[in-house]
Amino acid sequence: MNHNTSNEIAMVEEATNAEGVAASELEASQTPAPTVTPDAATTGFLPTQMSEPDRFKNFQTQLVKLGECLSIAVDPLDEGEELNAGTLTEAIQKELGEVVLQEEEWQATDIRTADGEVRRILIQNSSDEDLGGKKTLRYFAYRDGKEVDLGLTSEQSVNPDETFLAGLEKDGQLLSKSTSAKIYFSGGASAAISEKNGKISSFQIPHNDKNFSCTGADGADMKCSCR
Repeated sequence: MNHNTSNEIAMVEEATNAEGVAASELEASQTPAPTVTPDAATTGFLPTQMSEPDRFKNFQTQLVKLGECLSIAVDPLDEGEELNAGTLTEAIQKELGEVVLQEEEWQATDIRTADGEVRRILIQNSSDEDLGGKKTLRYFAYRDGKEVDLGLTSEQSVNPDETFLAGLEKDGQLLSKSTSAKIYFSGGASAAISEKNGKISSFQIPHNDKNFSCTGADGADMKCSCR
């Protein structure tokens, strides 16, 4: 399955780690059928030090390792802060600079139909100026471990309007909403951050010839690496 990655922004020379971008796309399109978490998409619950102290402490520990890996100063999170993209960018922007641009790469909405089938509504955004901000839609079901496309026309698959997307969501019960965005800082660095139901699920930050990345940040099994 081939998907085009976002082109580089000329002002940012160190921004993109090619291996990381590919991983971001695969996260959207090739993840296994999501597990069902009751009310996961509708509760608005986000972890803080008070609600999930162990996970919050682990996240703080990983932020320290992030600073050591990339040789940057990282601000610790306040106890009442939620673990989302906004608080992460605030923690690292002291040295990387202010956010100058944020581009959403993809968004995925998972639903479950009345007969129990899990489906994904996947929108991938192109930053290629020649394509004029083209949005590509896939609508597929998970059947026997495979992705089965659900027959959208070519017109429906390109730059779909919000009314049409809302209609697809009504095909079933909402399970989760995920997004991935590329964030650019005034100092020339960037970060790719994915969220699921408003919580950071993964991120990667290349800087000073190193790349720090984490997966599973929205669960108990958060894993990070410095390369």
